[in-house]
Amino acid sequence: MRVLFVTNFASHYRAPFFERLAETVDVEYIFFSGGTEPYWQNHLGGASADVQATTIIGRHLCAGLNFNPRLAKELWTRDYDVLIKCLNGRLELVTAYAIAKARRKPFVFWTGIWWHPVTFLGWVSQPPLQRVYHGAEAIVTDGGHVSRFVAGHGVDPAKIFTAEDSADNDRFMQPVDRAQREALRASLGAADRPLILAVSRLVPVKGLDGLIRAAARLSDLDPVVVVAGTGTLREELAAQARACGVELRLLGGLSPERMPLVYAAADVFTLSSVTTPQVREVWGLGVNEAHCQSIPVVVSDAVGAAAGGLVVHNETGLIVPERDDEALAVALRRVLTDRAIADRLAKAGHQRVQATNYQAMADSFKAAIDYAAAARAVRRPHR
Repeated sequence: MRVLFVTNFASHYRAPFFERLAETVDVEYIFFSGGTEPYWQNHLGGASADVQATTIIGRHLCAGLNFNPRLAKELWTRDYDVLIKCLNGRLELVTAYAIAKARRKPFVFWTGIWWHPVTFLGWVSQPPLQRVYHGAEAIVTDGGHVSRFVAGHGVDPAKIFTAEDSADNDRFMQPVDRAQREALRASLGAADRPLILAVSRLVPVKGLDGLIRAAARLSDLDPVVVVAGTGTLREELAAQARACGVELRLLGGLSPERMPLVYAAADVFTLSSVTTPQVREVWGLGVNEAHCQSIPVVVSDAVGAAAGGLVVHNETGLIVPERDDEALAVALRRVLTDRAIADRLAKAGHQRVQATNYQAMADSFKAAIDYAAAARAVRRPHR
């Protein structure tokens, strides 16, 4: 059975999954983006995946819309048995779905949203999304929270398959030299002080302003807040930290190869995301990566990894209400001052993340592909 998988591009955390899926099914990929999405940090670039793939980039129109007639032609003329399309690319999704239906090919929809944006585009996109939810032969979601969201739209749960979002566990579980860890802590001014780590873009949805306010409540502990990532709020966050008396280290963009050491240097990892009119955190792969290095995590309830069950409160991490700076400070204090709790959360998180891996994702996609093919076969008219 030949599978055509249409998605935006191969990032460093997706390329290994694409390769693993190619070991599981006969799949060819079409990438329709050069990695210019607003959520993507330029320093990360793209990755090379050892798979059969073609890149077809259309012409940008406006508001995230791209005109891509070459992609439409490929979808109409290529020989395949099942078509998979991700959520990214508004017109690309509509095109892929319409062509799959016209050609009577099983369509598998891959989605990660668990909340509809309260914007004009979010409003106008709901009817076509509903059509895709109900018309797709199978749906693959990024986690249990997304599966519940989709099922809440009246979709048959039998055709929903959960593939928890995975980081590159092999890379992020690699042992880190103790001397290198201590040297990095010293260079960040945290040789004998607590180090609170955030790995995220410097944008409103990540809630970093709330993290700074929470850190200001921990002045007696004298923590160092370290943020790895790029974004438009760099100067604003730096000014806020100075005004709050918080020592903030903005590392900028770092390569994935350098990140295991950064995680290992931390005493606690936090992702204090908030819901904005445009977006709610789909997953938060920094949580996976921190778990891989056995670092305790504190996250908000607007983080998909928490809603999806990777972080379970007081088991594999601590969860606080979004935009609650006081609750965030209390949770961080708890981890930073109670070694037994920190160790328990870190150990459980490390064990839990091992089940969230690329093979598990590939197995879920394979199950969805088989289900979609069987569903289409049942509906195919006899001749």
